[in-house]
Amino acid sequence: YIIYRVSTAEGLINLEGSPADPSKDGVFIFRPGENSNGEANSASLAQAVQPATVGTTYGKTLESTGGAWDKDSLYFSDGRNSGITLEVVGSGTDFIDLKITAPETHGSGTAADPYLISTATEWANLVRDGKHVKVVADIDFTGVAVTPAALREAVIDGDGHTLKNLTITGNGLFESLDRTTISNLTLDHITVNGVSEHAGTLAAAVYEGTRISGVHVLSGQVNAGSASPYGFQGVGGLVGTITGGSIDRSSTAATVNGGKNTGGFIGLAQGGTITNNVASGAVTSTGKKGSFYGSALSFGSMTNDATYTDNVYVIREAGQPRASQAGDKAGIYGVALPDRAAIDMTATPTLTITPRTEGVNVPA
Repeated sequence: YIIYRVSTAEGLINLEGSPADPSKDGVFIFRPGENSNGEANSASLAQAVQPATVGTTYGKTLESTGGAWDKDSLYFSDGRNSGITLEVVGSGTDFIDLKITAPETHGSGTAADPYLISTATEWANLVRDGKHVKVVADIDFTGVAVTPAALREAVIDGDGHTLKNLTITGNGLFESLDRTTISNLTLDHITVNGVSEHAGTLAAAVYEGTRISGVHVLSGQVNAGSASPYGFQGVGGLVGTITGGSIDRSSTAATVNGGKNTGGFIGLAQGGTITNNVASGAVTSTGKKGSFYGSALSFGSMTNDATYTDNVYVIREAGQPRASQAGDKAGIYGVALPDRAAIDMTATPTLTITPRTEGVNVPA
């Protein structure tokens, strides 16, 4: 690591891109392989020498700080708290001796040796662009501020584990997923309070090259943020909008509230391949809405609708069964609660459910 301190207001730009308050000292962390200085890009390395009078200890763990700028925390160059702590053990006019304590990591972030994640701190520090991670324990986020990030070219293997008790002021666990793979992960008790156009429990937006497989939302809610003046707002129980990539063998029971294009699984469908998924959460909206997807975006003769195969939504007495903009697509089926359920305990226990189906779903 390189610890980069900026101790003059002229050399520091804060996280919002505005001139910083001189009392908010800027300390940034650079890791091997990083080639930019992020929010500190107008600063000079000559300003990185720390006067001994400033203080003797710096840094906070993620569990003890919030998501907003905190002058006592040490930040990665992308603006996220690093969880690193420093103790000044000696200094002079041209030097400073520091004791550095960094969160312990397991793995190297490669496909062959992924980072192993078992805590909320490790999740915040190690889920990064271009890295492979594996969740090795259920993680409780109670009291932990979660800052959504746009993730690119990463791989997350949930290994069947659960992230629970997440409260997110933002647009989802991730702002966007670009050429990223997420598999075998469960979310439980997740609340997303959207702040801009798209919102979903897992991600606000999913782009080409992304694969989501075996991701399940057991409970939660998504509340719409501010709408675009053009109506391109997608709010969904799993993702807000999808323009490419694929989602398969996933489910969500999250309730979805508000938005111009609101769906139990996807808010605004603009592309991608959607296969073998289930939505069972209630949908409430005065805009375009549906129990599986809210709206499929088309421009005249150019249609970018997603392709659906063997997807199911659970019919509810309240709410909007079919998408009000285009109706159900082929490959999306409504099922009612089961007429009957039988459990065979004679050998390996099995549960057989006989459902009712509603109508025949044909292409819009």
